[in-house]
Amino acid sequence: MFAANSALSSARMPLSVCVYGSSSRSTPEAYKAAARTLGAALAERGHLCINGAGAEGVMGALNEACKAAGGRVRGVCHKMFVDGPITALFDGLELIQTEGDGLTERKRGLIEGADCFIALPGGPGTWDELWEVACARQLGVGRTGPVCLVNTNGYYDGFVTQLARAHADQLLHRPPEEFLFICAEPLEALLYCEAHAGEHTSAASGEHPVGERTEPSPAQASAAPTAAGAAAAAVPDPMLEFVPDRVVSCEGYDGQEHATAPARLMR
Repeated sequence: MFAANSALSSARMPLSVCVYGSSSRSTPEAYKAAARTLGAALAERGHLCINGAGAEGVMGALNEACKAAGGRVRGVCHKMFVDGPITALFDGLELIQTEGDGLTERKRGLIEGADCFIALPGGPGTWDELWEVACARQLGVGRTGPVCLVNTNGYYDGFVTQLARAHADQLLHRPPEEFLFICAEPLEALLYCEAHAGEHTSAASGEHPVGERTEPSPAQASAAPTAAGAAAAAVPDPMLEFVPDRVVSCEGYDGQEHATAPARLMR
């Protein structure tokens, strides 16, 4: 485990860190605070901060903090979204404007040259970007560097539970922790990236995906009831060990009951 509250020593080498996150002006303050912490740390440690060039939400807070600390920022934004606030924020910073009918070129611009990836809270755009690089790392294609998911205030609990289910149902080519580092604090994610930059996953084999489900032995199968009308044998639910606890409130959230992430996948 990487202690996020420990003193950060000098980074061994500058990295190009791609950060994904929301651009919504309604983003909760807790998420923007995490982005500011990461932005300042990237600047202090000499890393290049690559992101989608947002001026609001998580991206805006990240960029403002990194810029204020004298850091380097590269924004990659589709030209249709470039407006006054973005132009003003990126005065003196690098802003790349992409074209095209969709966001494919923009996503490519974010990935190219990045040594690692950190996803902060965001919406469908952030999820799309995160899972693209996580998928590449799971399959061992494209020499994708470390991928981290910062689960601020349990925002990504649902993703963690879904990964546990996919692993239990043998739908993954490698255990989740081998292609996605999940943590609660942004500094923990940055420390992980620094420690594992340059490490790439091997190409996935053609063997059956890994998982935890075990098939019954021939003896167990023959012992199951076969007579007509007999009750079917109970099948253990592989998700029982992953069922999360419930909590009533969460700082920065709306106070509604939500699930906490399975501790097994959290750092």
